[in-house]
Amino acid sequence: IKKARDDEKATSRAQAELKHLDQQLQVVVEEVHKLAEANAKLSLEAHRTEEDIVNTETALRNNLTMLRKTLQDEIQAKTSLSNKMENEAEDFEKYKGDSSRKLSRVGVFVKLSTLHLFYKYLMTESRSKLLFIIFQLT
Repeated sequence: IKKARDDEKATSRAQAELKHLDQQLQVVVEEVHKLAEANAKLSLEAHRTEEDIVNTETALRNNLTMLRKTLQDEIQAKTSLSNKMENEAEDFEKYKGDSSRKLSRVGVFVKLSTLHLFYKYLMTESRSKLLFIIFQLT
């Protein structure tokens, strides 16, 4: 009888222990499910973040390529404008010399035509008017 009571107590303790372990197992399973859900959410978020990073890197590469091309175009435009300015300056100096020579020729022509008119006037006018004109010219 004592043995049966001891067996009954042992069975009762074992059942209580089994019930307690079953409750702990359910808590652990619930925690595993929660962690699995959290892991899935974090994995999805990490994947989205990775996609965003790839998209940002691609946009930055494209922007860098565009900026390099713009810089190259600006350098070419600057070089072209510098060359054009140098050519224009050379042409200006050349035409400036030509213009001064032409102006001196025109001045000679004007002086000659003035003398011609003056000669005609001399032939037609009196001496007093001639002296007056000479006085004004000097």
